[in-house]
Amino acid sequence: MKKQTEREIEQYRRLQEIFATGRQRYLRAGGDPYLSGGSLNNQDHLTDAEKQELIEIGRQLFDRNSAQVKS
Repeated sequence: MKKQTEREIEQYRRLQEIFATGRQRYLRAGGDPYLSGGSLNNQDHLTDAEKQELIEIGRQLFDRNSAQVKS
């Protein structure tokens, strides 16, 4: 396992912030604290800009080609 760079650490923190913000909005809107909110449940509370940022950070952090799957 490689050591994380400062940039990667900051990107993970930003991901956590965005997800926490969405969760807070979900709960303030009356969401059930025992269930998950999100686009799969048609209860998405992120802005389009936040969704786009999640996609960009995810692409930078998680390189699909680097993962090796054992069968």
